[in-house]
Amino acid sequence: MAGGPEDLTQLIKKYNKEMKKPWGEMWKLMSSKKFWLKFIWVKDGRTSLQSHQNRTEYHFGFYKIKPNEKHRLTKGFYVELAVGKPEEGDRIIHEDDYGRK
Repeated sequence: MAGGPEDLTQLIKKYNKEMKKPWGEMWKLMSSKKFWLKFIWVKDGRTSLQSHQNRTEYHFGFYKIKPNEKHRLTKGFYVELAVGKPEEGDRIIHEDDYGRK
Protein backbone atom coordinates (compact mmCIF):
# COMPACT_ATOMS: atom_id res chain seq x y z
CA MET A 1 0.00 0.00 0.00
CA ALA A 2 1.81 3.13 -1.19
CA GLY A 3 1.84 5.88 1.39
CA GLY A 4 0.72 3.52 4.17
CA PRO A 5 2.11 2.99 7.69
CA GLU A 6 4.84 0.64 6.42
CA ASP A 7 6.18 3.33 4.05
CA LEU A 8 6.16 5.86 6.89
CA THR A 9 8.01 3.36 9.09
CA GLN A 10 10.77 2.98 6.47
CA LEU A 11 11.19 6.75 6.23
CA ILE A 12 11.36 7.12 10.01
CA LYS A 13 13.91 4.27 10.27
CA LYS A 14 16.14 6.05 7.76
CA TYR A 15 16.46 9.26 9.83
CA ASN A 16 15.93 8.28 13.49
CA LYS A 17 17.44 5.98 16.11
CA GLU A 18 15.35 2.87 16.63
CA MET A 19 14.52 1.55 20.11
CA LYS A 20 13.60 -2.14 19.96
CA LYS A 21 11.11 -3.49 22.48
CA PRO A 22 9.68 -7.01 23.00
CA TRP A 23 6.37 -5.87 21.47
CA GLY A 24 7.81 -3.89 18.52
CA GLU A 25 9.80 -0.74 17.84
CA MET A 26 9.76 2.99 18.51
CA TRP A 27 11.68 6.04 17.33
CA LYS A 28 12.13 9.38 19.07
CA LEU A 29 11.56 11.96 16.35
CA MET A 30 12.15 15.12 18.44
CA SER A 31 12.86 15.88 22.07
CA SER A 32 13.71 18.60 24.57
CA LYS A 33 13.54 18.91 28.36
CA LYS A 34 9.79 19.65 28.12
CA PHE A 35 8.53 17.26 25.43
CA TRP A 36 9.25 14.44 23.00
CA LEU A 37 7.57 13.12 19.90
CA LYS A 38 7.77 9.39 19.18
CA PHE A 39 6.54 7.06 16.47
CA ILE A 40 5.53 3.74 18.04
CA TRP A 41 4.84 0.47 16.21
CA VAL A 42 3.32 -2.27 18.36
CA LYS A 43 3.84 -5.28 16.05
CA ASP A 44 2.74 -8.15 18.29
CA GLY A 45 1.23 -8.32 21.73
CA ARG A 46 0.96 -5.15 23.76
CA THR A 47 3.00 -2.78 25.86
CA SER A 48 3.15 -3.09 29.63
CA LEU A 49 0.36 -1.63 31.74
CA GLN A 50 2.17 1.47 32.93
CA SER A 51 1.86 4.96 34.31
CA HIS A 52 4.14 8.01 34.54
CA GLN A 53 4.55 10.49 37.37
CA ASN A 54 5.95 13.50 35.53
CA ARG A 55 4.41 13.61 32.09
CA THR A 56 1.18 13.66 30.13
CA GLU A 57 1.05 11.63 26.92
CA TYR A 58 -1.12 12.22 23.88
CA HIS A 59 -1.52 9.33 21.47
CA PHE A 60 -2.86 10.98 18.36
CA GLY A 61 -6.18 9.73 17.15
CA PHE A 62 -6.77 7.85 20.39
CA TYR A 63 -6.50 9.46 23.80
CA LYS A 64 -4.81 11.68 26.38
CA ILE A 65 -3.02 9.94 29.26
CA LYS A 66 -2.63 12.05 32.39
CA PRO A 67 0.17 11.59 34.96
CA ASN A 68 -0.34 8.45 37.11
CA GLU A 69 -3.07 7.11 34.76
CA LYS A 70 -2.56 3.41 33.92
CA HIS A 71 -2.45 2.59 30.22
CA ARG A 72 -1.07 0.22 27.58
CA LEU A 73 -0.95 0.13 23.78
CA THR A 74 -2.08 -2.77 21.62
CA LYS A 75 -1.12 -3.73 18.06
CA GLY A 76 -0.95 -0.73 15.75
CA PHE A 77 0.88 2.49 14.85
CA TYR A 78 0.98 5.47 17.22
CA VAL A 79 2.39 8.97 17.34
CA GLU A 80 3.08 9.94 20.95
CA LEU A 81 3.57 13.49 22.22
CA ALA A 82 4.79 13.55 25.83
CA VAL A 83 4.84 16.88 27.70
CA GLY A 84 5.97 17.84 31.17
CA LYS A 85 9.23 16.21 32.22
CA PRO A 86 9.52 13.30 29.78
CA GLU A 87 12.22 10.81 30.75
CA GLU A 88 12.56 7.17 29.72
CA GLY A 89 12.94 6.22 33.42
CA ASP A 90 9.61 7.81 34.38
CA ARG A 91 7.64 4.61 34.00
CA ILE A 92 5.92 2.52 36.62
CA ILE A 93 5.16 -0.97 35.27
CA HIS A 94 2.02 -2.45 36.83
CA GLU A 95 1.76 -5.55 34.58
CA ASP A 96 4.06 -6.83 31.83
CA ASP A 97 3.71 -9.78 29.45
CA TYR A 98 7.50 -9.96 29.01
CA GLY A 99 8.67 -10.16 32.64
CA ARG A 100 10.03 -6.60 32.80
CA LYS A 101 9.81 -4.54 36.00
